[in-house]
Amino acid sequence: GASGVYGMVNLYHDFGSGSEVRVGPASLTSENEAWALGFGIGGSYAWNDRVDLFGEASYATGLSNAGDASALSASAGLKVMF
Repeated sequence: GASGVYGMVNLYHDFGSGSEVRVGPASLTSENEAWALGFGIGGSYAWNDRVDLFGEASYATGLSNAGDASALSASAGLKVMF
C-alpha cells in the first residue's frame, strides 16, 4: 500500500496567558507562557483501497523557559471507507 510521512512546526500564542481567582481577601494566580513552539511528525499507510492507518506525535514547549512548561501528545487511527 501507499504510505506518507510528514513533519510540522507550530508557533502558539496564548492571549489569556494568566488567570486570577479571588476568594475573600486572598487571591490565587496562575501564569502560563504566552509563546510556545511545537514540533511534530506523522504518517499514514494505505493498507488497501478501503483501509488507511494513520498516526501523529507532537511536542510543545514554552519559549521563555524551554522544557519547564511542555506538552506531549500522540494520536492514532483507522479510517475505513464503505
